[in-house]
This record gives sequence, structure tokens and C-alpha cells, in this order.
Amino acid sequence: MENICAMSVLLANICLVYTLACVYYYILTRNIGTPFNKSLYAFQKKIKEESTNTRRNIFIQGTVLAAVILAFTRPFKDCV
Repeated sequence: MENICAMSVLLANICLVYTLACVYYYILTRNIGTPFNKSLYAFQKKIKEESTNTRRNIFIQGTVLAAVILAFTRPFKDCV
């Protein structure tokens, strides 16, 4: 039996919709500014910055971990 790998059309459409929505959001919001951020006190900005750094580091760790797992398991090795 021949092994055929093909991306799901539904998955491809969902990925494309998400990508286009991100581009649309970026274009329409890049010049809006951040009125909420401007209203914060210095100590609140410090808390926000620490939280942002923690979340960024967790995301980067997850991305690296996923890449390492995929490199070792090669789940799509049978796909051409």
C-alpha cells in the first residue's frame, strides 16, 4: 500500500485564515498607540515588564522543546 501524505485542506485553510487575520490586525493597529499602557504607574509597568519577560521565556522554551522533540521523533519522515 502506498503511503500518501497530504495536508488537510481544513487545516491549511485555518492556518491561512489565522495568518491573514494577524496581518490585518497588525496593519490596522500599528498606529493606534497604547493608551492603557500610558496610564500605568511606574510600579505597574515594572510588574507588566516582568510578566512579559516570563511569558516570552516560556514561549521560547516551548518552541525549542517542540523543535527538539520533532528533530528526534521525525513524525513526518514518511512524507515526501
